[in-house]
Amino acid sequence: MTNGMKALLTTLTIGTIAGCTAAPSSGEDQAALVQEVTPVSLLSATFGIADFGGVGPCASSAPVDGLPVVFSTTIAANSVSPSDFEVVRRDGSVATPQCASFFPSVNADEARTILLQGQFGRAGGDDPLSVRIVGDILTSDRTANFRGLTRSVVPYSVGQHLVYARRQSVSSNVGGTDQCPPSASGKTVNLIVQLAFGSNAGTSFPNTTQYFSRFSVKLADGSIATPIAFGDVTVDNYLELCLSAPSPAASVSVATGTVTDASGQLNEVPLSVVLEN
Repeated sequence: MTNGMKALLTTLTIGTIAGCTAAPSSGEDQAALVQEVTPVSLLSATFGIADFGGVGPCASSAPVDGLPVVFSTTIAANSVSPSDFEVVRRDGSVATPQCASFFPSVNADEARTILLQGQFGRAGGDDPLSVRIVGDILTSDRTANFRGLTRSVVPYSVGQHLVYARRQSVSSNVGGTDQCPPSASGKTVNLIVQLAFGSNAGTSFPNTTQYFSRFSVKLADGSIATPIAFGDVTVDNYLELCLSAPSPAASVSVATGTVTDASGQLNEVPLSVVLEN
């Protein structure tokens, strides 16, 4: 692993929850609190980093593997435990994570990515194939339960990709260390990718017109806009695009060679995503 990767991973310690998370009540009690009124899903699971020192409560000299899982909505922190997850390897064996942590929870609306850390296997026979939820992980409003869901694991070697995007107001960036400027007119697009990402200039995102032009936002009226700033540039798998446009955003495209994944590899193909609403 390069020093750059180690440095990137070291930053992913904010807002962690872990194996020391207080255990919730029994599965039966948790399930009784939930009525399945909201469809939920796992958006991605990526075998991101192998044999690193770990972050947060899993930081140690013993190497662990990292596997971020992105949920379709924010989740209740006190409903998450490492034992809620099982990682199924290619050889059929099953691993339980040592830690499960937010990745990271800088903003209140970013509590939908969980970084699993543990011994998940190696390429060439026992690499991880899928992640399944075997415990009661609840949505933040406690109206739905992720228990029973499964997601195939994608190796990070496939490259960075966008898994989710949604419109939001600047005021919803609660607790963020960075905010959009007033000229953004309160409109932003929040992008979520499979792995922690940086820019083609490193982990920072240049606030330049040239770099903004690499992000193309198609608006509902058919016109095209580019960001005027980045509102949240902490090193995680979230990026907020600040817009100054009269029409709502409908989709986002990112040019080739614009963003990196956790290994520092630039996206080799254009990225695109249609907004949630």
